[in-house]
Amino acid sequence: MPDQISSNGPDGPRNPFTNKWFIASGTFLGCVALLGSWIALDGKDEQTTADGTAAPVTSAPTSTPGGGAGSPGGASTASPSASAPCPQLPDNNQAPLTISNTFAKKELTWKDFHGYRLPESPSSGPAVHSGDVARCYAHSPRGAVLALAQTSIRSSNADNWRAAIDQLVAPGPERDSYLQFVTAARVNPSQPTPGSATIGEYAAYQVNSYTNDTAVVTFAIEFPIGGAYRTVVLTAVWDGTDWKQKMTPLGQQSSAVGQQQTITTMVPFGVGN
Repeated sequence: MPDQISSNGPDGPRNPFTNKWFIASGTFLGCVALLGSWIALDGKDEQTTADGTAAPVTSAPTSTPGGGAGSPGGASTASPSASAPCPQLPDNNQAPLTISNTFAKKELTWKDFHGYRLPESPSSGPAVHSGDVARCYAHSPRGAVLALAQTSIRSSNADNWRAAIDQLVAPGPERDSYLQFVTAARVNPSQPTPGSATIGEYAAYQVNSYTNDTAVVTFAIEFPIGGAYRTVVLTAVWDGTDWKQKMTPLGQQSSAVGQQQTITTMVPFGVGN
């Protein structure tokens, strides 16, 4: 299992993919380099319980959802295509994903999203793109992996992040809290936008558990500098038509953030034939 690393700030729990503006603590990364949106660690660490879940905190962001005047994140709701039915995708393979049963090299394409390279598959999704929103994934382990790889970045970095969160994140109080975090960071960014030399890429994954309703996946992220792989555990739930990312009770993307030196126990992206 990846080593647990705190991800908390003075205003409450911080999640590793909250927005595009971040800086890492010297004790963790020693550089400005993370995928998506790794929030600053500033000395007030989040405490974790024995099972690796985040302990309760007493403070939370006070920002209300929605941006100010001219803020695309607070302006519109889901696009009309949000309710359109998803097309049937050919991937119905429910076998566990391993090094010998993974995405084929030629199956995945990597497309740019605001500077981040995200994996796509014609068989597993996303099948529908609408602005910054990508949805409609196969009801399979592969579909769940791609849904999490895509949504974890899009939900916090979309130009219209409210619509992205509405469409891609599982509804509930967890989503409401996550929206507050993203909105606060996007409306009042405190860190510069990272350059291409400091943005990480998905290197490997491991499906921790999978059922027809829930998938839990660990992702390893590689950076141009920094050495160790950064890891994050993300959860997807099937809502009857598509995979949605499930946030933690604290409104975080993950309560299990860590790092490891190698990915020998994980499945690299595109190692198949």
